Amino acid sequence: MMPVDPWSVLTALIQLAAVGFSPLCVPLVVFINFGFRQEWWTQLHAAGHTHMEATSIWLPAIAIVTYWLNGGVLLLVDRFVRPDVLQQFKFQTDKSFDQQKLCKVCKNILCGQFFVIVPYAYVCALLGKYTPFRVQFPAELPSGRRMFLETLIFILFDELVFFYSHWALHSKIFGVNLYTWIHKIHHEFTAPIGLVASYCHPIEMLVSNALPLTFGAAVFKAHAYSIMVWTMFAVLGTQFHHCGYRWSWVSPLDHNPDFHDFHHQKFTCNYGLLGWLDLLHGTSKPFLEHQQKLGKKKIHPISGAISGGMAVALLGSILTQLTSA
Repeated sequence: MMPVDPWSVLTALIQLAAVGFSPLCVPLVVFINFGFRQEWWTQLHAAGHTHMEATSIWLPAIAIVTYWLNGGVLLLVDRFVRPDVLQQFKFQTDKSFDQQKLCKVCKNILCGQFFVIVPYAYVCALLGKYTPFRVQFPAELPSGRRMFLETLIFILFDELVFFYSHWALHSKIFGVNLYTWIHKIHHEFTAPIGLVASYCHPIEMLVSNALPLTFGAAVFKAHAYSIMVWTMFAVLGTQFHHCGYRWSWVSPLDHNPDFHDFHHQKFTCNYGLLGWLDLLHGTSKPFLEHQQKLGKKKIHPISGAISGGMAVALLGSILTQLTSA
């Protein structure tokens, strides 16, 4: 079993935070960080599996399976439970998912997964074969410290690439309205549910979903186990942001899923995930004003400070590693 150390505990807390501290994910987090056995990983390595397979097969498979399992559960909850029990947790109580669009949504997502995500993963695997930009697949599982630092790298790069690519998709670039041509598809649902988190144009699937998630892993040569685990929680996290509910177990310090649901209502604010880049650029101002009018606690700046502190800690750690090398 993997050792229980402070680094692993911190990693587990980050993973739980990504999914709003859902009690349903606690067993998964415990198993991944403390229950996965070294001998299982050794057997995979001894069987001849390489970073090529980890990148081109395992990563997209984990993302796709996680998406449909969790998205399906959220759909069932929204379809069969919401009217009687969960209305008190819903943001936009006057709106509901149009069930007649379910087939359209499934086709769009499947096309994005099998005609964008799968080919993209194969290209990344080839890139890793012929260049230094690749994930590593050593025989040993990552240490708690390595997995923690790599998780911070994934989060930081995901936020940077996603924020600016998402903002661009709401803008005109060289006279081309990217929102009209590309991003408008995703905003067809002003009151989203978890299953439509990746309902989008193929170009958006590539530049705003796939690239932000994997860029940091390739640049920093992350451990395959670290990126596979984070891929799972990134999928769970984006569906949590789109679910349309603020569950009772979500931390009061967490500005999501309120933050992203408000983006789907207003379109012109809240472009990031963590919130600190929105705070920096002033694109979260409408959301903060809305929260203030509702008399809600200003949770967004606190969340931004926490995530910003994580970014500073990450950069400081990298600098320390470079100077001590």
